[in-house]
Amino acid sequence: DETTGKNLFPNPYQPWIRFPDDKEKQAKADKAYRGYRMFENVKEWTLMSLPLYWVFAFFAGGLPYITDPVVDALVFGSAVVFFVANDMYTTGYSEEASKRVNGFKLRLNVIFFWLGGSIASLGWAALGRFGIV
Repeated sequence: DETTGKNLFPNPYQPWIRFPDDKEKQAKADKAYRGYRMFENVKEWTLMSLPLYWVFAFFAGGLPYITDPVVDALVFGSAVVFFVANDMYTTGYSEEASKRVNGFKLRLNVIFFWLGGSIASLGWAALGRFGIV
């Protein structure tokens, strides 16, 4: 607790503890629990999406009509949008659970972009490897 300097929860963290008599303490507890859930969600989605980002960054240059500067711009731009989406998600979720949706949707669209780019670039690389294109 910021005012008393004492821990809000006992260690280990037990988010299921309720404070029915103290609304302020319950609000802080809810915000702490949302922060914990938000952190776990960002961590999981980053671990799932980072390989798509790497594959897209490494193989997209092999696509026809895509030059290295275009790939660099797409990789950098999508990473910036992913960062902004995560920021929107985390700040929204820390305020209220329903405010996380816009950041989540934007982040999901970036991941779909990386997935599509990864599938296209790996598919094109496979076609080239087997002499089809």
